[in-house]
This record gives sequence, C-alpha cells and structure tokens, in this order.
Amino acid sequence: MRCFFCLVFLLKIIFAHSQRDNFFDIQQVETKLWNNFEKEINDSLKIVVDKSKLNYKKDSAQIVKIHNTISSRRFKKLKETRIELLKTLISVDLPDITFTDEKDKAYSLSDFSNQKIILNFNYSFCQECTNQIDSIIQFKPKNTKLIVLLSDSKTGASHILDKYGSDFLIGFISKENEQTYTLNCGTPFTYFLDESQKINYTNSWFYTENKLELINKLKSF
Repeated sequence: MRCFFCLVFLLKIIFAHSQRDNFFDIQQVETKLWNNFEKEINDSLKIVVDKSKLNYKKDSAQIVKIHNTISSRRFKKLKETRIELLKTLISVDLPDITFTDEKDKAYSLSDFSNQKIILNFNYSFCQECTNQIDSIIQFKPKNTKLIVLLSDSKTGASHILDKYGSDFLIGFISKENEQTYTLNCGTPFTYFLDESQKINYTNSWFYTENKLELINKLKSF
C-alpha cells in the first residue's frame, strides 16, 4: 500500500515538472497509476490468500469479497489522483489521431476541423463501456460530430456496427499505431474537442458520478 502512495506522490512531482502540453505524456502517467493500482491489489490479495490458505476454486466467493474490500480501501486515493491528472488535459491539443472505418477508409481528426467533436475511445466486448455510447447519442447536441474509436477487430465489433449502423462514425485503431492503440486498453474515455481541436472536457466512464457529469456536459456542449 505504501508503495502505491509513494508512486502517486512521485508521479505528481514528475508530472508537475514535465511538459503539460503533451497529450500522450499525460496519458502515460495516468496509465502508470492505473497499472500500479491493479498490481498492488493483486499482490495484496495473494498475500491474504496464501496466509489464509484459501483455494482459488473452492473459496472463490470469499476471495472475491476480499478483493473487493482491498480495492475499495485503495480506490478513493487513486480516483482523486486520476481526476486531478485528467483535468490537466483541458486545453491541451489532441494529436491528429488517424484511424480507418469498417470499409478501411482512412481518416484523421484534422478531417473534421472547425467542428465540435465528441471523441469516445471504447471497446466493443465490454457492455458497460459501450453503454456510454447510448448516453452520448441521447444527449449530444445535433451540431456535434460523434466519433467512436475501437481497438477491436472489425469482425469482433460487428455487433456494434450492426447496432448503430451509420448513426455516427465508428473508427478502428491499428495496433501499429501504438500510442493511440494503448488509449483503448483500459478505462474508456470521452473527450470533448472544440473547433480548434483543443480538449474542452474529458470523462472516464469508470466512476458512477462521472456518468451524471457526462450527461450534464453533453447538454451544454
């Protein structure tokens, strides 16, 4: 536990002295926080399981309860740190991200310059994650472009394509585009971009209160 809080403190110091206008640098710090949080949870769980001589199959229900207890104790600090970190993305220039649609037509964000954009990074195999898309569609202003970027294969995301059709632009990120691809390997994120493609607002669907915040921001964007 101490290791996690030490990392949080260290990353804050590093970040405070780094360039704050680099989107991927900020995201990399966020990813390190999240990965270390998960490692701390798993390490702590293993210690408790080994000490109590629990069996992962036989005592699975008890182990799940222990996991949830450990997670809840440490989650508050992680949440506070991540929220503050993500706030620093406001007014940052988003890179000119490239992607393709289901027909392999190539796009980049600059193709939609002078438009307000809602950019959602998501993955189709997570039902809770894709529920975010329904809320965005329901509440987004009509003059705003919605782009959903998936790291799934086109085949794996076929149910998303079937469900939404041409309601909005669905893009796919290649693994070769490593920096952008890794944005889809954790919690789904939504970015509101103004006409100059600066980040106006960012939201992680991971937190319940963020769902309500997202809806309110959509109504006023």
